[in-house]
Amino acid sequence: MAELEESTLQIPVTGTSSVVGTLTLPFETNATNPPRLVIICHGSGGHRNYCYHKLLSRELATVYGYFVFRFDFRGCGESDDHFVTAYNEESRPVSGEGALGRTLDHDAQDIDAVVNHFTCNRDNGEKYIIESIVGHSRGFLAVLHFYGERFAHEPLFKIPFLINCSSRFQSHMLAEKRDREYPGWRDKGGYGTQIARYNSYVSTFIPANEVLDLSARNVQNMIARIPKLTHILSIYGSNDTVVSLEDMGHFANAFGDRHTLIVIPDADHNFYGTADSRSGSPSSVPSPTPILSPLSTPKSPVRLNYNPLVVQQIINWIRPEIVCERFNRRHEFIGFIPRWKEISGIHNFRDLGGWPIANLGFVKPGLIYRCADPQNIQPAGRNAMIQLGIRTIFDLRSDTELARSGFREIEGIERFHVPVFRTRDISPEALAQRYQKYFDSKHGFREVYREILTSGVDSYRAIMASLLKHPGEGVVIHCTAGKDRTGVICALILLFLGVDEDTVAREYELTTIGLRHFKKEFIKSFKARESALAIDEDGINNMLSSKYESMLQSIKIINEEFGGAYNYFKNQCGFTDEELQTISRNLVVNTL
Repeated sequence: MAELEESTLQIPVTGTSSVVGTLTLPFETNATNPPRLVIICHGSGGHRNYCYHKLLSRELATVYGYFVFRFDFRGCGESDDHFVTAYNEESRPVSGEGALGRTLDHDAQDIDAVVNHFTCNRDNGEKYIIESIVGHSRGFLAVLHFYGERFAHEPLFKIPFLINCSSRFQSHMLAEKRDREYPGWRDKGGYGTQIARYNSYVSTFIPANEVLDLSARNVQNMIARIPKLTHILSIYGSNDTVVSLEDMGHFANAFGDRHTLIVIPDADHNFYGTADSRSGSPSSVPSPTPILSPLSTPKSPVRLNYNPLVVQQIINWIRPEIVCERFNRRHEFIGFIPRWKEISGIHNFRDLGGWPIANLGFVKPGLIYRCADPQNIQPAGRNAMIQLGIRTIFDLRSDTELARSGFREIEGIERFHVPVFRTRDISPEALAQRYQKYFDSKHGFREVYREILTSGVDSYRAIMASLLKHPGEGVVIHCTAGKDRTGVICALILLFLGVDEDTVAREYELTTIGLRHFKKEFIKSFKARESALAIDEDGINNMLSSKYESMLQSIKIINEEFGGAYNYFKNQCGFTDEELQTISRNLVVNTL
């Protein structure tokens, strides 16, 4: 089997210092598009290749096609020192930044430099999307500090997932721990220890301020600055003696329902253990047999490596279908009102409101709904739609689709036929026929959605005009499955209002859940058509899929080819700035 390619990068942080890291590249056939990046940060005294770091990098690249960058903080591993310092005869820093030690501010600067390097315009024009940052021990606190600062100045900046491995919550306990380990260290101005530098462990002096800076941090306040839509995984070893096991509970309580906690039985702070330390108690976490560490010797207890289990848990937690289900569970209610509506006879019916908007509030719920073809609506469904305040339906299907499937007039609700393609059949099966060569790749939906954006201008103008002229009246937008033509206009509206791109793509992905019960009907209809292609079940699943990365590709087209959603509605649909501002006011509320 071919080896993954890895390259060493040096990224400037200041004019005199930089960080060194390793970029793991996925195989070209599996690479995410747009490229999605995971960043891995080490803890105190660590380096970019210890614990699970190298194995996780390769697994993420192999399994999910992520690009992964693991790096050494300044003053660690192969990175530069972050200071210019004068030393006394005992090799202790007495002036310059070195006297302050490695502070959390320094670490946050390092992460910021890495993020900027990958997300700013690249030489090849490609920008990376930050998918997740993994932090071990102190490294996770640096991640929280960086993210809170960045989000405060850039409200649309979002990292979907943060992963905390063995981090400390009760920061004051670090100084207390040093009191026990190095008596008198405060009076001496620090203590001596060994850290990893340039492929070996070297003796170094840790200034007291380095410990005091971290001990003074209020982790609860740091967590309060993290966007509410970010999900967090915490992994701890049950035999951790570096941080208090109470800390995992504090993180779980502070993050609430967006947090997942996994405990690795018998593992220590760095996820190792010994055969003698195994509790023998049953584990709630399925695990392979721990691997013998190469550090074990015949004279020492058998040392067990639990890091492969840590990697397995991370891989499982970010599995796409698991992420979709988790997102759905967390957002199935808008306040106390269900997002998904039980409308008898209609699939995939949900409220487009409730999503947070940077510094503005929320998309107003109870106004815009999306669904599949309402042709089979039942009387109870009609009554439910009336009770929801729906007064208008926009049907995006073509004349060809209407001739085949028909349409249903619903008493009390006005229907407007605004086809994206007037005469072309663009139902999921028709898309499969037209774009069959694409449906085995990640590029198929990108080509389809580019055409929809170009051809759907008149249709989308009509929908936006209704939102302008009839504020407060509920509307339904649908096509055949409620995912492609409907998905594009819903994404445009959310982006226009200021919802972040990750949330827009996740909302689109919910259609995979909304069409579960539609699948059997679709397969039956598809196979019954004389012109149906010989597409296997995987191909059919792809036709009905609403993949996160497909919408990310579409958002990229919206941004790069149309100048963003606002400019799409202004330049393509012909709305004035004043009209767009009015639509925005009509669709935004301060609180839910």
